[in-house]
Amino acid sequence: MKINLASGELYLPGYINIDNKSHYGHAPVDLIADVFDLELPESILDEIIVSHFAMYIMGGPDSNQEPNQMRQLLMRWHSWLKPGGKLVMETGNLKYIAKFILECNDPAELQGSKGIKQLFGYGNTYGHKWAWCPEILTPMFSEVGFVDINVQPGVFHSKERDFLIVGTK
Repeated sequence: MKINLASGELYLPGYINIDNKSHYGHAPVDLIADVFDLELPESILDEIIVSHFAMYIMGGPDSNQEPNQMRQLLMRWHSWLKPGGKLVMETGNLKYIAKFILECNDPAELQGSKGIKQLFGYGNTYGHKWAWCPEILTPMFSEVGFVDINVQPGVFHSKERDFLIVGTK
């Protein structure tokens, strides 16, 4: 069994596409659920895809004041995977976005989807909470038990701006 969490407009045949539909009311889904509250049995999934949802997940230090939601979700998702199962996550690369902003002088491009909009969201994607890069997510994947962690350019949205990280249980 394979799931596509926070599927948005990325409906994938052969996957159970799960979204809360708050942003993409017109996109098809197979299951309406909130990713933060979803519970599944352990060792049930072969693959989890999470494309462009990481920016809605808080990172930061683990503390009572500021919990690291990403680490908590990675642990939960890891538990859902069968041995050999894969977590596939794609998100914008903070380093690329920062470099683009620093080097760009065109106000329209600065505020576009490669720049400021990528950091804060826009239209039906307002509310980004965090920004990620491979140097932050790779150690987190490892800390929760993923192995054979592979990072490559994005495949679902922007090959230049995004990165894909795959970890195996």
